[in-house]
Amino acid sequence: MTDVKKIAKLAKIEILPKHLKKFSDEFDSIVKLVSKIQELNLKDIKGTSNSTNLKNVTREDAIDTNRILSQEDALKNAKRVHNGYFVVDAILE
Repeated sequence: MTDVKKIAKLAKIEILPKHLKKFSDEFDSIVKLVSKIQELNLKDIKGTSNSTNLKNVTREDAIDTNRILSQEDALKNAKRVHNGYFVVDAILE
């Protein structure tokens, strides 16, 4: 049950004492299942990053010169501009 308490603390979730036994049993079941999976011999299995065999449909980028904005037009409605760039509020500290 100390593993469950430790995991709950790391996940920043509260588990009521009355539920500790249940979660401890479920955690043990998961660990046993993962242990079984780790025993599989996958040496001859080719790895894959796409299990669906679907392919992306893409096209070459094409520039439509009739729809290009000048830098001046692109920036004219911006709230703030500096040296030809949009200025936005920082979102990261």
